[in-house]
Amino acid sequence: MARFLLISIFIPVIALADTLSVNTWLTAWRPAEWPLFADPEDVNVIFDGDVISFESLRPREGERMHTTASSWGTWKTSTNGAEWEQPSYGVKPNLGYAAAYLNVARYAKVAVDGACPQPFALFVDGKEIIRATDTGDDSVYRMSEEITLARGKSLLLAKVILHPESEPVLHVTPPVVKLTVSVTAEDGVVWFSTDPRRTLARYEDFTVFDGVSTPVISPDGLWLACVRNSSNGTTKKESWLEVWGLQRMNRAFVLRPVMGIGNVTFAPSRNGLFFYSTSGENGSDIWSHSMLTGETKRVKRDVDGLVKLVCTRGDPVLYYTADAEAKENENDWTLYDDLEDRLGDFTRTRALYALNAESGASECITATEDSFAMDEFAMAPDRDMLLFTRRVPQLERPYFTTEFWTYYPATGEARKVLAEPLSFETRPLSLVWLPGGEQVAFVSAAYFTETGDTLDRNTTQTALWRLNVNTGELRNLTEHSVFSINEDEERGAVRWNENDRTLWFAATIGGRNELFRVDPTSARPEPMSVDISRPFVDQFDLSAFGTCAFIASGPQQPPALFVRLSGSERETQQRLGHRMTGPEILVNDPNETLLPDVELASVEPWNFINEDGNTIEGWLYYPSEYKPELSRSWPLIVYFYGGVSPRDMSW
Repeated sequence: MARFLLISIFIPVIALADTLSVNTWLTAWRPAEWPLFADPEDVNVIFDGDVISFESLRPREGERMHTTASSWGTWKTSTNGAEWEQPSYGVKPNLGYAAAYLNVARYAKVAVDGACPQPFALFVDGKEIIRATDTGDDSVYRMSEEITLARGKSLLLAKVILHPESEPVLHVTPPVVKLTVSVTAEDGVVWFSTDPRRTLARYEDFTVFDGVSTPVISPDGLWLACVRNSSNGTTKKESWLEVWGLQRMNRAFVLRPVMGIGNVTFAPSRNGLFFYSTSGENGSDIWSHSMLTGETKRVKRDVDGLVKLVCTRGDPVLYYTADAEAKENENDWTLYDDLEDRLGDFTRTRALYALNAESGASECITATEDSFAMDEFAMAPDRDMLLFTRRVPQLERPYFTTEFWTYYPATGEARKVLAEPLSFETRPLSLVWLPGGEQVAFVSAAYFTETGDTLDRNTTQTALWRLNVNTGELRNLTEHSVFSINEDEERGAVRWNENDRTLWFAATIGGRNELFRVDPTSARPEPMSVDISRPFVDQFDLSAFGTCAFIASGPQQPPALFVRLSGSERETQQRLGHRMTGPEILVNDPNETLLPDVELASVEPWNFINEDGNTIEGWLYYPSEYKPELSRSWPLIVYFYGGVSPRDMSW
């Protein structure tokens, strides 16, 4: 079922003139100091030596500008062009600054002209476009340059050398130095303001937002780990790990910077011990850290192709899967003997390993064979047993058979439980054991495809299944549901909640991504939605006692980290003064202070009914400058996808 996303863009109506003068500026100044031993007549020394960090420069009235001397540089609004008082005779020169924002309706080439009785330089978005250091016959410094602007908001910044008067003069009104700048463009393409808010019209506008992801909560509910990242206004991201103490809701541990952090998992014991992996030149390193002792230890170095890491109860044993590099083909031909050979981003060399967390010794449990692919595994929490799946190719539709196997580490015994024909796209993932060690839940295709079946089914819709490992009995717990359950190959997307004895999972329904729970023992399982304040839950985790940590966002709300508590826990946190959003506590919103500086688009539903009678969800996004009262047509972009992947209500 296709879904439509509608985005409107526009060309604003401004003055009819082709040439627009910048009348309103934000201005500031500071004393200009020539470096020691520099030529005092060379103004280029001042221009070159005044280095501004444009990545974080967003001038606004009343704020201090970026200078080394904190007592100088407050931005003030000037409505009669950019003006500064000229320094008196005998004092040192000053350096004046003027800032304005160019709002550009669409990609355009414009001509910029400027004039000033003192030397000046102009910058657009941090790049110097011209420097006027020589005067004409009228003793005025002038410049003219053609530049190209992308759609969105650009920062126009001027630097002016404010030389003092050449002789002592007594003035009733101090003389001023005035900079005039004009832009010549097509009608309605460019207009000016002193509003620093970002319009999110350019890719670089999004690089200023910080990210939070991968919530992992300890089984005892005392600790919450997450991965943070920041671009700092550039395209290069920095990632780090944070651990929060949930009793005081405080940031208890920070590890930064970390390259390629992943596989964060807490040990089942209540000692604040967790493991994580980092990526290096020769593979991944596996680490442990204790929140009680503060000790960090490298468990294993250079694991090639690490995929998933799982802790076990009791002994310091970990299990992980890793992909080995496929053998290079030395022939001048390639034989494709099954469907998977055609997949360029797929490997059949994944193996399962056991790892001693104290000694670092590891042991391979499954071989890497071309005849099958190792897929998923999960360790039983109350039995010395794990379940894994492997996918065996076949020549008939659906071209794969998935086998479920149990493995007993103490004896090395393995037993095949079940084999089912399942498509590659929705093979079983997110294995989770139910109490007792006899049943496993997992996410897979909502409809299995039998050999020879000619019915076209939706092979990408997923459901929650329950498997009895003793009898091989399968049951669809979400049969006839209209949602599709999320999958997570690294950490799994299903959790057992010991508090309410249900399975929790995240699922896509329409444009929302909601949390659901279902009783796997019910004769008629009915998935129930979990109340969450934001429409899109991206990732979540559960403690053994039902405390839920999750990442959620909305069309106008960047992802933030929340914790959902039981009734008694909520009362405790409210008494401690923590912020509650319904049943949730907002733990960390990394963009809370940034969001007021952004002009967000308004969004409203735009649904329609198709010829089959199905309601197709859509949304209409208005630009921040949209004015419906203007009697004109507004251009519209229709963005849709013709398959079954939905557009959604995430950030």
